[in-house]
Amino acid sequence: VERAIKEQGLFGANLEPGYQSKGFGEIGTNFDDPSFWPILEVLAETGAFLLLQTGQFAGADISFNNPPALDRLLSSFPKVNVVLAHGLYPYIQEALGLANKHPQLHISPDVYMFWPGGQLYQMNIELLPDQFVFGSAFPFAAMTPIVEDSLALPVSDDVMERYMYGNAARLLKVE
Repeated sequence: VERAIKEQGLFGANLEPGYQSKGFGEIGTNFDDPSFWPILEVLAETGAFLLLQTGQFAGADISFNNPPALDRLLSSFPKVNVVLAHGLYPYIQEALGLANKHPQLHISPDVYMFWPGGQLYQMNIELLPDQFVFGSAFPFAAMTPIVEDSLALPVSDDVMERYMYGNAARLLKVE
């Protein structure tokens, strides 16, 4: 990760803790597993972001979608911007609460914005305008409907621009 970011120009790293192999026959760990700390230290040093695979299909079972472990990770690495792929679904209230507590947390609810309970994301996007990042979940979801549904969200033009482009551009250091 250090070489990829410092020498090859990557802007972030992706972790899928729920699928990490822990040993023979053991799969899955929590977001705050100490084995991730060297990666997080590089991200903190370089300003690169972390994309975390979350959601109801983000591990051998839903227990790896662990809000308290995410809270500990965010508290331990306050300089690391973290993006929650799939928005920590179905733990929507927990994701929103953690985003309110930790300004470095970004929610990318993608298709789950329109699944049962997703209206909670929709209701809070204006309250956390710098912390929502558009994602399509392609190929899990068709691209055109998710874009059209996202553009129809009842948010201001400024918040829509941040959601659809600006926040991701900031994380990717696009000018």
